[in-house]
Amino acid sequence: MAIHTVRDYISQNTASGNRQWIPGYLLSIFMRRLLGYSYVGDTNYPINAVGTLLIATADSTPTATTPTFAAGTKAGINQGVSREFYVWVPPATRTVQLADVGRLLVLKSTTNSTFNSGIYLITGYEALNLSISTTSGTAVSPITITTTAPNTLTTGQTVTISGVTGNTNANGTWTVTVLNNTQFTISATGNANYISGGTVVTNCYIIDYRTMGSFPPQEAFGSMNWYLYAADSAAPASGNTNSTWPTTYGGNGNSTTARIILQSPHSLGWQTRICHETTFDWGRNIGQTNGACASVPLMTASPGFGGNSAGDFTVSGPHLHTALFYSGTYDANAYGANSYMSGNCPGFGEPAAWAIAYSPSQYSGIPYRTTLVGDDTGQGIVMICRRQFNGTTPKSFLLTFGLPENEPLPLPVNNVARLFCIGSGISGSNNGDFGNTLNDISLSTGAVFGASFGNSFTENNTVQGVSQSPGGIPCSCAPALWSYTQGATDFGSPGFDPSSGDSPWANGTELFPVDLINGTETSWNGSTNPQQPPIFLYEPRIIGTIPHLRAGRSSHGEYTATNDANRAWQHMRRGIYITWNGPQVVP
Repeated sequence: MAIHTVRDYISQNTASGNRQWIPGYLLSIFMRRLLGYSYVGDTNYPINAVGTLLIATADSTPTATTPTFAAGTKAGINQGVSREFYVWVPPATRTVQLADVGRLLVLKSTTNSTFNSGIYLITGYEALNLSISTTSGTAVSPITITTTAPNTLTTGQTVTISGVTGNTNANGTWTVTVLNNTQFTISATGNANYISGGTVVTNCYIIDYRTMGSFPPQEAFGSMNWYLYAADSAAPASGNTNSTWPTTYGGNGNSTTARIILQSPHSLGWQTRICHETTFDWGRNIGQTNGACASVPLMTASPGFGGNSAGDFTVSGPHLHTALFYSGTYDANAYGANSYMSGNCPGFGEPAAWAIAYSPSQYSGIPYRTTLVGDDTGQGIVMICRRQFNGTTPKSFLLTFGLPENEPLPLPVNNVARLFCIGSGISGSNNGDFGNTLNDISLSTGAVFGASFGNSFTENNTVQGVSQSPGGIPCSCAPALWSYTQGATDFGSPGFDPSSGDSPWANGTELFPVDLINGTETSWNGSTNPQQPPIFLYEPRIIGTIPHLRAGRSSHGEYTATNDANRAWQHMRRGIYITWNGPQVVP
């Protein structure tokens, strides 16, 4: 199993509109290009083929499950001293250019996956073009290249040489060893004396590597899969509802809202539907007296099976999108004002300023820092989006979904009952703190509403989760943490004990797996006015533990790696640790 990450990507689009969809855009690219999830279908989510969003790649089969890169067309990173964050791509496929600055460069490493794999912002480029005056001759190895003018090349840099006549073995792509400011060598043997001609070209992107000083492990050209994607401002947006809303869920069928289904490389072949939900589904009555009584959050990432070419699961089908599962089962209140579905279809995201009727200055372009971790065997994914400078207004959020680790035997026959999704059940509130119901990177569970709509939200900083019963009916899913009693009435957790520290036996921070328990709630809605119907079954059972996530002491520095030599885990906040083994980032 190889772990891949997106490390602390900072969103660049600070406009008030499209920026809200960036986390979904990053998640879909991460799953497709780094974790090896295959494409099933989409509506208005064109990340799979070269075109609007996928701008360039040397992968000749970008829509296939397995990528195809010809020899020498993969990327290389770390081009030597002072060029550590330079990434070479083949000039025959893509000539680096000013228009690419601000776009996304996706790199997949097989040897340094937790360091060099990722989605990176392109911050600059280098495109030197040097003329050759001569080369060393027949049978000389290595070949020495002399340029007509001084150059700024560094040892370890990748260059492409073309147009040399006579000593044609000099042509090709090479890693250079610099002798002086006009000469360098390449690892080839001359086949003739130099006659004339020849140019030396560099073709590198400069990336924001997101590190506090660690350089990328050097990988020569031909090492890394690469894909050039459009800037985050091009993230697919929501669209119109289908023709049957509001008596049904509005984001399937002939809806134009952006959505895509990707299939896990796991032998189970489970799928995930990423949907940028319609405004009418996630933001019903925002800013009005009834508040944001949405049936779904801003975006959803719902595991399941049986997705179609339009990026949809079936109504009442084998999946964890509760609103789509129950579409049309209740009356209009299930999908409109006073929604029964609210809180019961976990997802992620925070709305942009245009939707805010309260304190819009809090939402005018505050960027997120997105971290993603997952594996190429299709076990599970963790996403954490936090505020720049770790601000809490609006709040941040956690999303995790997939197939649990440590599943108890016997396994249920219904494979959907093995899947889970935990996130934010709703994306907003009506009490002047829009985003109040985001989970703020927490594993505490709770309802999204207080006693009635239009009042207050009593369960802040909580997550909501969903799975399915062995019989195929949606049920709640909740993370469970270790705790102990403190006296007669107080309860606490090792994670929040102010006296906690590194274990003297393990010589590091002690971490615990997080259990997943199904079937302990009938609804995450919480409202009693009007009374909400039971959406979920009571059917308590443990289904396993969350992949790539552990619980530990919250007193360890936030957004700081553990103290072991390999930095095996990164503490995010509230005692939540994720698989790391990478460089330290700015806390």
